[in-house]
Amino acid sequence: MKKVLIGLFLIASLSVLGANSQKKTVSTSNYTENMDNQYFTVDGSLMNLYSKEKTEFKNKYMALSEKSDKKNLIALLKEYVKKYPNDAYAYEEIGTDYDILGNLKEAEKYYLKAIELGDNDTGAYSLVLLYSDENFLKLLNLTAKEKTEKKNIVDKYVKQLSDVGFTHEKLKELRSHKQMALIGNAYSIYRLAVHYSGTKNYKMAEKYAKDFLEFDNENPEILNILKNISK
Repeated sequence: MKKVLIGLFLIASLSVLGANSQKKTVSTSNYTENMDNQYFTVDGSLMNLYSKEKTEFKNKYMALSEKSDKKNLIALLKEYVKKYPNDAYAYEEIGTDYDILGNLKEAEKYYLKAIELGDNDTGAYSLVLLYSDENFLKLLNLTAKEKTEKKNIVDKYVKQLSDVGFTHEKLKELRSHKQMALIGNAYSIYRLAVHYSGTKNYKMAEKYAKDFLEFDNENPEILNILKNISK
């Protein structure tokens, strides 16, 4: 069941990647999206712009993703986090790739690193799926006390996600934006900055807001997010 959930967790992301790779032109009109019953607007011409610095990474990432080449994708992402060590989602994705390959101990390590860096939603959910896997628990040869500790972590994150109204579908959508932001999609970066500002996850809000400045360093919503964080 856990592997099915992981697969579902990735499907939306990969379909978004495919859709965006086929787009050749975008409207220059403003692009508006409803999010939590509030409307935020960003220039639609930014949606498919990628930073020059990330173009090579994006192309390699998409090629490996399309081939489901997890081994080389992990290697690529490990090189990426050397350059961007505070990109929490990148660690989560490394963990997911290890998880799919069956290297559960490495998956745990990278999920925990992602959560440490502020990835307390999709990263936490990935860890919950891992800790709910009986095969993983058997692999660790845990004591009764250690099993209880893992269960308490699961209960903690399930409650945390439930309290803020997250569902599997909402988490999958959020993860899709993180994946697109990873390869430089301006609109997803914008959405994540606004989202994390709203949830008061200021570590993640600051990361995505600063990333968006590369595309528009005068955007009032983004500047306001950074101003509020600095207070």
